[in-house]
Amino acid sequence: MHRPPSHRADVQGLRAVAVGLVVLEHVTGAPAGGFIGIDVLFVISGFLITGVLLQEHRDTGRVSLSRFALRRVQRLLPSAAVVLGASLVVAWSIVPPVHLRSMLLDGAWSAASLANWHFAAEQTDHFASDGPDSPFLHFWSLSVEGQFSVVMPVMLVLVLGRRSAVGRRRVAAALVAAATIASFSSACVLTSADPSSAAFSTAARAWELGAGAVLAFAGPWLRGSSPALGRIAGWVGLVLIIASALLVPGASGFPAPWAAVPVVGALLVLAGGVTRDAHPPSVLLLRPVTALGAVSYSLYLWHLPVLVLLAWSAPEAQWLTIPLSCALAVTTHRLIERPGTTVPWTAVHWRSSLEHRERWRAWGTIHHSELRRYGVAALTMTTLLVTVAATVRLRPADLPLGSADPVARPTTSTAPDTGTGTGTGGDDPAPQVVADRQRALRAALAAVTWSDTTPTVDDVSAPTYLASLVTDPAWSDVLGCSAPASTRSLESCTFGAPEGRLAILVGDSTAAFTMPAFRALAERPGSGWQVLDLARTACPFTAADLVFADDPTCSAHREHVVDVIRERQPDLVLVMNTSSVVEDDDGDQVSDADWARDVGRITSRFRDRVGTTAIVLPNPPGPDTRTCALRSPSACVTRPAAGRRAAYETISGVSVVDTAPLWCSGSACPDVVADHLVRVDAIHVTPQAAVDVAPALRQLLVGLMPPL
Repeated sequence: MHRPPSHRADVQGLRAVAVGLVVLEHVTGAPAGGFIGIDVLFVISGFLITGVLLQEHRDTGRVSLSRFALRRVQRLLPSAAVVLGASLVVAWSIVPPVHLRSMLLDGAWSAASLANWHFAAEQTDHFASDGPDSPFLHFWSLSVEGQFSVVMPVMLVLVLGRRSAVGRRRVAAALVAAATIASFSSACVLTSADPSSAAFSTAARAWELGAGAVLAFAGPWLRGSSPALGRIAGWVGLVLIIASALLVPGASGFPAPWAAVPVVGALLVLAGGVTRDAHPPSVLLLRPVTALGAVSYSLYLWHLPVLVLLAWSAPEAQWLTIPLSCALAVTTHRLIERPGTTVPWTAVHWRSSLEHRERWRAWGTIHHSELRRYGVAALTMTTLLVTVAATVRLRPADLPLGSADPVARPTTSTAPDTGTGTGTGGDDPAPQVVADRQRALRAALAAVTWSDTTPTVDDVSAPTYLASLVTDPAWSDVLGCSAPASTRSLESCTFGAPEGRLAILVGDSTAAFTMPAFRALAERPGSGWQVLDLARTACPFTAADLVFADDPTCSAHREHVVDVIRERQPDLVLVMNTSSVVEDDDGDQVSDADWARDVGRITSRFRDRVGTTAIVLPNPPGPDTRTCALRSPSACVTRPAAGRRAAYETISGVSVVDTAPLWCSGSACPDVVADHLVRVDAIHVTPQAAVDVAPALRQLLVGLMPPL
């Protein structure tokens, strides 16, 4: 009798390779082509599903839809249900309602085996470079496989009937081959027209499962092939799979035509194992590899929920994703998946209640020790996770040593002495307004629980929050000036005393979101200043050709800003760019020295036409508020970095204003001060926080020009 394909050790090894590639790519981003593991898994599934059905037809002369469905449910459903349920419970405790609703919807579609249609309708980017947002995104592939497992047995029942005639099997094979070719053709067209939809499309993915199914039909013929040929096929196939993962430069051309490379590789490995006296690639038969293959289904289920939920609750602990996923996978496999495949409630031919009891007794005897051992492990793991979560959530903020009264002195570098008597250098005590701000910061750092904030975490977590600020009457007049598509005039983006001294603010979105503070200063009674907002979102003010978003007008905007400054000859130019790590077009990190050099180059084009040019450091970037705020306040505390400031101080003729005293006490910067949320995300300040720091910001700028 033909050995069932599911019992082949090399198939387990191939599963391990495929799932390992997917997990590594999701967690670490490498190898870049790790997503081809999904293509390999589809081939394996098509081969095994069809092979099992054909074997049943050979043995019994029929295909039982009920028996096949019970086997599928028995093996796959319990583990999937546990992962879905556990993930939603954890998400409920840490994820804001606005995101939780989306996760609940994703979970519902996943449970219905329709996740791929759902994510396609949501226009989800399957190949997003910043990783998945949904803990259930990977269920799309299980849904495609589930849909295939409905269509294939029905087709075989209709074509093969109750007879084992070779002619009928050939007809079925021809139909599957034709459908596979048609699916591949449609996948090529759809990939070219709409890659995101193609990635999730059942029609565009069916050819991969169909290829495995065609191989299952060809099994009897391949068994007579030369063992040497099978050995060569296995190794060539494995090399194709690994090469695809390592050499694929991106997702372009997937799922067709380029997924054909790993698909052919998987077919060769599977075909090589079918031949007489087969000798599959030895690496696939190594015990650690086959052991990983045995738990690969559970590992695939767990890795993405662990990755995404850790990103929400403990971003700094994402290195735990792989070990934690493996521990959960082994426990789930031993406690649920393996016992579930033999649980006697799926037996449909009980002859008596006595036989019923005997079946359960035998099942319990076989799995008793394993259930007890891994049940204890699961309980221990759950207790440990709850304890760690409670400890982290209640952990007080970490105050730096020696900062019992860390009233930082505002500093400027190379600022001109205006003779106002209110400069910021030397050993003069910090201005009272800055001292007041420091006291508020210390109080914020001492908090162990969250207060009701403005805006709320739910507010800033809404996908439309940033866009809504541009239309909010409270902020639209100022934030609307920095939008890439803005058509606002220079006059409408000038705030303060109409005949006052002119200051011009330039920079990227960090400047745009701090602009409410500068507007508040310019509009205070008797300020004697007006501020023109020329900041531009995603367009840093630098001589380097860098753009943070696909904005073809950024370079032209920079030139426009230089022209305006040279024409208007302002008393003060304020430059504010991000302090975050910046990458160039090749993905290489721009050093602080190079960044400062390019900022110096562009400011040198107008410094002879302005009174003072000052680089203003923005608030220090930190953990994303939308995720860290789900834990204790200390989880959102960030630290200022001195590297960018030191680089700026090398620019000749430019003042440097360090705003750290507005945001940090000593070396710790809280994310909530006086019930106002400081950051919208990881970088940008909320408009409310910007207005809060305006009085202290005024003190930092006093040394640059007469009182602002």
